[in-house]
Amino acid sequence: MAIGLTHLGEAIVQRMIELRPNRFLELCERPQTGVHGGRVFREVELQPHGGRRFDGASRVDLVVPLSETEALPVEVKLGEARLSKSRVDSEWLAGCGTSPQDTAWTGNMMSVLDGLFPTPASSGRLVARVVAVGDYTLTQSWFVVVRRRTADKWQGVGRPKFLHAKIVVFDDLAEEFQPAEFDSIVKEILSFPYYDTWINAV
Repeated sequence: MAIGLTHLGEAIVQRMIELRPNRFLELCERPQTGVHGGRVFREVELQPHGGRRFDGASRVDLVVPLSETEALPVEVKLGEARLSKSRVDSEWLAGCGTSPQDTAWTGNMMSVLDGLFPTPASSGRLVARVVAVGDYTLTQSWFVVVRRRTADKWQGVGRPKFLHAKIVVFDDLAEEFQPAEFDSIVKEILSFPYYDTWINAV
């Protein structure tokens, strides 16, 4: 099977934001102050919230630092399957629950970022921890990066029932890059010792 955009989407968006931070912030309708430290972090864990931890698989796709202590949370959805309003609403925005032991939150990351918790005690802002860097308090507004075709379908009555999400069109960010520059981003992502990484991995 050929490698598709969806396989590398998070890494590509991560690098594009690092290279064009002000364009990304413009698309997010945020002040264009750049990305603090110049780095965007991928697959970031959340700190316990409202007295409960998150499952280890619950990770924010991208965390974009605005300062030493605050960051934007970003989810990347570049495929087209499972992105209809009805499916997003029923599966990804179904709300958060708790584990049988009542010690952890359950639910899709979209529900987590949209603050769809069942108790008032969990209404505060989320905190993400980047290993060896530190904690970032996440903005209440979060951002979902999708292809233009998806964004068009999410107009008007087709918009999922997001409370705090803002939509960023991947194609608008990609247009900031010349084809050769975009290709170099992908080549950079795919440039690693395949055999040692996949076969000799300990």
